[in-house]
Amino acid sequence: MIEKIKTIAIIIMAIAIITFVYELFLQKNNHEQQVIELNTKLSISSSTLLETQALADKYRRELDNLPPPVIKIIKEKELAFKSRDKSTFAVSGAATTGTQEATSTEKVTKYTWTDNLGRFSLLDVDISTPNNETFTYNQHFTIKGMVFKNKDGTVQLRRVELAEVYKGPDGTFSPVKGSSTALVDSKFEYESDIISKSIWDIWHPRAIVGVGVGADLSPKPIVGAELANLGNYINYANVGVNLHVKPDWEATQIGTGITYNPLKPLIDTNLSLGISLSTPSNNLAKQWNLSVDAVFYLTN
Repeated sequence: MIEKIKTIAIIIMAIAIITFVYELFLQKNNHEQQVIELNTKLSISSSTLLETQALADKYRRELDNLPPPVIKIIKEKELAFKSRDKSTFAVSGAATTGTQEATSTEKVTKYTWTDNLGRFSLLDVDISTPNNETFTYNQHFTIKGMVFKNKDGTVQLRRVELAEVYKGPDGTFSPVKGSSTALVDSKFEYESDIISKSIWDIWHPRAIVGVGVGADLSPKPIVGAELANLGNYINYANVGVNLHVKPDWEATQIGTGITYNPLKPLIDTNLSLGISLSTPSNNLAKQWNLSVDAVFYLTN
């Protein structure tokens, strides 16, 4: 019978490991699918999901060229580079009214003017007739934004740059020499990442199964419930307290344990490690056994 119990414990551990690997796979695919759906369904700017360090490395030159006062604020507030966007807009239109002084002449003279980059053009079909001029413009602008924030999001900084560009024969955009822009007015509103929490949030009953190994190195199955988890109140403090039993034909053990999930900041998984103290049902409170446990949460 002991061999059967060992076999059951090994099967439970195998199921927990397989589920853990499957969760890794699902979480990666879910992130990618969310990005794809945003691009396809909402028709927003094409987005790419990058790790923080990879994002910073990609735009290292731009970050190094930020104005010294901006770099100083980033360092003082311990802000991290979180996102970067760049968009190009085309602006076009025409103006056909204005004020001018004209002198009459017997001959009709047509006048046209266009700048070298094709951004502006002026047409006057008859310079002797007032108010018949047409001024057209066709400009391109790029808007580039960078967002920096600290760990909890209470301090965020957004830097916006506007530049006039022109479209070359090869389809690429280049800055217009001599053109300058200045930020006249801007408003950036953001929400902190901090969520209001109560100490009662640590109360979090959920079913658990697992396996525990004691001093005799004999694995025993664990069935029980976690009653509280500190991670629901303090970020990354994924420490839980549980009550459980270890079924055994000789003497079922009743115990309590503490679990910790070291992978929680990196990935959302239901697998935790811990230690527990239990006493056999036929010798309650007179004999205690310490064991190392692997616990899997059946519910979230």
